[in-house]
Amino acid sequence: KSNDNIELISKFGIEATKVLNYSALLKFNSQFSAGYNYPNDTTVISKFLAPGYILFAPGIDWKPKDYFSVLISPPTVRVIIVNDKKLNSVGAFGVDSNQVIKTEIGAYLHATFNKDLNKEVNLQTSLDLFSNYFDHPENLVVNWQMLLSLKVNKYISASLNTNLSSRIIRSAVTVNLSGSWHKKLNRSILKLLQQWTMGIRRFITNLSAWS
Repeated sequence: KSNDNIELISKFGIEATKVLNYSALLKFNSQFSAGYNYPNDTTVISKFLAPGYILFAPGIDWKPKDYFSVLISPPTVRVIIVNDKKLNSVGAFGVDSNQVIKTEIGAYLHATFNKDLNKEVNLQTSLDLFSNYFDHPENLVVNWQMLLSLKVNKYISASLNTNLSSRIIRSAVTVNLSGSWHKKLNRSILKLLQQWTMGIRRFITNLSAWS
């Protein structure tokens, strides 16, 4: 399955000090299309709103730099939605059997970093941690995303996108070409770019297996 993710985030705050805000974050996650238990492409294991996640997190937002912030919310409400009869009948995604919604109360941390490391490289990353107070609080729900963008020159750019969550690890490498000149690239150069991309994909796959 390709990387299929809907993520909507809204955060607002009131200044407390130069680096602290009283803040609240509202977040929604789901996916557009159905996911399957490959190589079996007939068994649906996920779809739109199965699961869906709604999170409301009031707390303190610490922002020591323009490119870095950490929101800590002790009284977070997390709602899990499984709007599919087959999936919720077996208690998929932690929702009780034959139930559509599960509500959790816990502690939440949301950290973001977005900075140009130099003129050619930009790093964007975010980390979400949630601990349910009333159901195995030691089992953290983890979601880490990273996007590393590299501009080789005005014609070629590349990006590495990685997502690690409690359910799955996804990664994608993209090479972009611009300008009419790229049509004249010979096959050897295109093959080299393809090999470079596949090499990074294999490295990430091996890294995921080790973890």
